[in-house]
Amino acid sequence: MLIPIKWLKEYIKTDLSNEQIAQVLTLGGLTIEEIKNDVMDAEVTSNRSDWLSIYGVAREFCALTNSELLPLEKPELKIKNEKLLNITYDKDLVTRFTAYIIKDIKVGESPDWLKSKLTSVGIRSINNIVDITNFIMIKTGQPLHAFDLDKLSGEFIIRRGKKGEKVTTLDQIERSVNEDVIVAENQNQLVDLVGIMGGALSDTTQNTQNIMIQAAVFPPSLIRKSAKTIKYTTEASYRYERGVDFEKNKQYLDLAAELILQLAGGEITELIDIKNEEIKPKDISWKLSNATSLLGIDLDEKIVLNNLKNLGIQTTKKDDNYISSSPSWRFDLKIKEDIIEEIGRFYPVDKMPKTQLSKVEVETSQSPYYQIESTKDLLVDLDFNEIDGYSFLSAKNLLDANLNPSTCLEASNPLSEEYQYLRPSLFPDMLLAIAQNPSFSPINFFEIGNIFNHQKEETHLGIIIAGNEQETKNAKTNIENWLNDNQIAENIQKIDQNILNKYKIRKNTVYFIEIPFDQIAKNIKKPQFIIPKMDQTYNSISKFPPATRDLAIIVERSLNAQEITKSIATKEISIHSEITDISAELFDEFAHDRFGENKKSLAFHINYQPTQKTLTNEEVEELHQKIIKDLVDQFNAAPRI
Repeated sequence: MLIPIKWLKEYIKTDLSNEQIAQVLTLGGLTIEEIKNDVMDAEVTSNRSDWLSIYGVAREFCALTNSELLPLEKPELKIKNEKLLNITYDKDLVTRFTAYIIKDIKVGESPDWLKSKLTSVGIRSINNIVDITNFIMIKTGQPLHAFDLDKLSGEFIIRRGKKGEKVTTLDQIERSVNEDVIVAENQNQLVDLVGIMGGALSDTTQNTQNIMIQAAVFPPSLIRKSAKTIKYTTEASYRYERGVDFEKNKQYLDLAAELILQLAGGEITELIDIKNEEIKPKDISWKLSNATSLLGIDLDEKIVLNNLKNLGIQTTKKDDNYISSSPSWRFDLKIKEDIIEEIGRFYPVDKMPKTQLSKVEVETSQSPYYQIESTKDLLVDLDFNEIDGYSFLSAKNLLDANLNPSTCLEASNPLSEEYQYLRPSLFPDMLLAIAQNPSFSPINFFEIGNIFNHQKEETHLGIIIAGNEQETKNAKTNIENWLNDNQIAENIQKIDQNILNKYKIRKNTVYFIEIPFDQIAKNIKKPQFIIPKMDQTYNSISKFPPATRDLAIIVERSLNAQEITKSIATKEISIHSEITDISAELFDEFAHDRFGENKKSLAFHINYQPTQKTLTNEEVEELHQKIIKDLVDQFNAAPRI
């Protein structure tokens, strides 16, 4: 979000520089990424919708610096008592609907100061009415929309969309809606994509004389679902999705109406203010001792209560408990840890003292991790390979495996038809894995993964064996013996050829078994880990460059190449009493009678790593010759030229 500092200073009193203002906000949680042309570019976290306005940022700055916040105006407006439009809506769709009918306005160009304000936050000027709605939204965080009243009549209906309906929005794009999208209807036509963008049919133009200006409150989850369904997000929907201030809703509308009267003339003939439900402050109980324990710092009660008051969090004390009421603009305060986090924001992390954490006794984990890992190790030892299937399947995958899609859990918003259903079994995925490896035989796969039904999610073990009858015999026997040892009565099933044909599997013998993992886990004990005492000492990494030389030698064919490699790496050789670490890597081993009867050639990369100084070429060559001499003496090796 862009925050012009000049605009911000209309509501705060401070002598701090731009950089210092940015630092205060960043330490408070509102990260200022850069300052360019006296405009701060801020990264607003999704839980802090109150930061999506200039006044909200000013309120936060004053709370963090214990300074005075200049109040917003509270206009006194004259309103006639006419009744021109009937508003109806489904109760679950609208929290509060507030609007003014303003007649006899003159739509025209905005004054320079208003254009400048909008330009500073990247918004293009359109006309004085539209510009005022955008200005108030950026200033307060409350989205507004102005309808041309002469294009509306009778009943203004807010409802869910219907499949197949379309609405043309202000950007002249026709958008399809369904039951997950909220729309406004008038005279059997869709005139608004509620909470996202107005409709072209009720657009405010140069010819508009009468308007309805709306500042409603909608349930955030519904606007989020609408925007996701039509795959379109606007400045308005971005704020509605995160929540707008229910209590100050009318005050923000008053600010817009007053500006319209100043810049476009006209008179207010009707106020519409329908509250479907009251949003009351949430009371949160917490203790100062909890805050001290979690933050690891000593807290002064008076300072804490003053800081919370500055944030608009009213707090009362009852015995050892404090009861804090979240202000109307804070939707993120729900539990005691949220209040403690607010307290902690006044103590910068870089100034918090280091505190030794106390030891806490914790319960032994009930996770089946060790049983799962033990089972995997055992199956790998039996020459099985692990696979990891996808949790979603298509209807075809299920039908080909003789599973009924209608009994499976279906994703409400699948990525595609290929991923429409949650798998009720590991069977289809394992068949797909066999089908995707036609060139290998035999194939022994296993998977330990989750399956899903309407009651719960379970972890299962699936094992599949594919090949010809002779190839699958040993693997099948090994699994049967393992099942018997674990007292598991499940039987390995041979897969019907019709199913194999549907998956285009050309193996003539395929066995499969699927077992709930809890049947296996009960027979596997959690391992006891013992950390042995270590006698090794460790040296710091050398800061000097290593030197590398290649060496080829001819030795008896019967000698073990690894033994020679190890011998080179364990030699203790020094030049002028300076220690050099030596390592060797075998990169070629070739046996041929041209080297002599029963002889072979070995080639090594030898790495000389000094620990006290950089080696000269002469010193490296001297070390290299010592290595060669030792190999000649120890293994009767002959250097290969």
